[in-house]
Amino acid sequence: MFMVEQLAPNATLIPRCWELWRNTTNFETLTRYTLCCREILKNSTAKNVVIYGKGEGWARDAWLTNSHWSPDRDFMFHAMKEEHKKKFSPDEKGKLDGPPYWPWISTLRTPLDTEECRMGKFAKDLPPTSLHQSGDFRWDHEPDLISSAKQLNDHMDKRRKAVEDEYRSKLIYIQPGRQ
Repeated sequence: MFMVEQLAPNATLIPRCWELWRNTTNFETLTRYTLCCREILKNSTAKNVVIYGKGEGWARDAWLTNSHWSPDRDFMFHAMKEEHKKKFSPDEKGKLDGPPYWPWISTLRTPLDTEECRMGKFAKDLPPTSLHQSGDFRWDHEPDLISSAKQLNDHMDKRRKAVEDEYRSKLIYIQPGRQ
């Protein structure tokens, strides 16, 4: 709400968003509150802040494509907690639909040693066929998790449409007087 009130202090939906926040008891009611805030931000006339739409940012959830990615499309995954990590199995090659929300598969075939990274020693002995090279660093990616940008874009477009349809269906909940 801080950003909402800073970027659109006169938005007529602000009281409704606060009401939705005070009545939040579960994920569904939290979604209504979030939708209310998004509507205000979407309609904000703030010139110095850009609000990207779904799929337009530089980071995304790995689970959206079952950890498949494209070097031509993706920059970064986020929200990858170790407790939700799952092992890659060959039957997941090319399978973009996976369990929703948190599970992710490491895109690296060789585990990352963060201490070696800090000291500038990570993976200097990997073969030069590794996908990404940056100076002396090479990232040994699992090739079966690499997909074309077109495959991923098509998959993400279907997901985006489903999210947009759900979003539109919930707009009724931000109308004043609605429970």
